[in-house]
This record gives sequence, structure tokens and C-alpha cells, in this order.
Amino acid sequence: CAPWGDGIVLLTWRERTGWVYDAADFSVRREFTFRTRRNEGWGVTHDGSRLIVSDGSSTLHFWDPETLEETGRLEVVDSVRDHRSVSQLNELEYVRGELLANIWYSDEVVRINPTTGAVIGYIDFSRLHPSKTSREDVLNGLAYDAADDTLWVTGKLWRKMFRVRLHAADLDPPFPAV
Repeated sequence: CAPWGDGIVLLTWRERTGWVYDAADFSVRREFTFRTRRNEGWGVTHDGSRLIVSDGSSTLHFWDPETLEETGRLEVVDSVRDHRSVSQLNELEYVRGELLANIWYSDEVVRINPTTGAVIGYIDFSRLHPSKTSREDVLNGLAYDAADDTLWVTGKLWRKMFRVRLHAADLDPPFPAV
């Protein structure tokens, strides 16, 4: 889900249904049907002017937040490692002008240029949850807190959430300054 204005946008995984909830009382303001490349809803965030949606493919979908209609698409390509499309894009978070996306069944988060779709870096979170108990025990939750410049990280079947401060020295290239 993603906050937008005084509402919250939520997508279903396979039913192609989404809702806009009132952030104050969680009443349903609107129900809508959506289409993506795979007709699934995996992640949603916003960049301040449009919603950005993932569906498990290598394609990001851009939606008008008022009409919930698609306004564009972008293919995500790895410009760091092998110059191939990056699929399994899952949970999304917009941080300081970059798009973060976890890769399903991976402990890595890709840093994406939201204008070009180029992967500009990786963040390895494997040390947060080293002892996996099942195949489903995977990184699957990102939330950015701009108030203190931290990223909340968790996963499916994880018993903990981690509050992470991303330091410029740990990132190549560093995040843009706040």
C-alpha cells in the first residue's frame, strides 16, 4: 500500500482489484480494477506526483493518482552488473529521488533511477535475517521514514522489523543529499 494525499492506495496480488482508503478512519473511498503487464499487484509507492506500481515483472507502471489510469511504463535494466532486465520487482519505496525495490526471493534491494529505469546500485540486507527457515522466509517489506531518514525493513515470516540508516559511505553511489 502507499499513502496518497489523505488516503491510502492498496492493491491485491492477483485479483486486479485496488482500493483507496481514508487514512483517518480506514473507510473505503473507492474500489477500482487495474491492469499491469502481469495483471498482478506486488508493490505501490509514489514520487509526489504519480503512483508507481510493480507486478513482479521487470516493468514499472506509472499511474495518475486521481484517475488511477496508467500514464506510462518503464523497463528496469541492470546497468551495474549484467545489463539485463531485472524481474521479480516487488515491494517499492521512493527515497530521495530514487526508487527502491526488493527482488523477490533475494536479500537485495535495487536502487532504480525512476526516469530511465537503470539500476544504479544494490543494497544487501542478507545480514538482517541470516537463518532462513523456509523458502517463503524472504525480504518483503520496505518503508521509508523521511522524518528521521531511516528505512524500515522486514520480510515474510520474519519476527522482527529493522530500522536502518543508510550511510553514504556504505552506498555506491551515495544517495543524493537531503
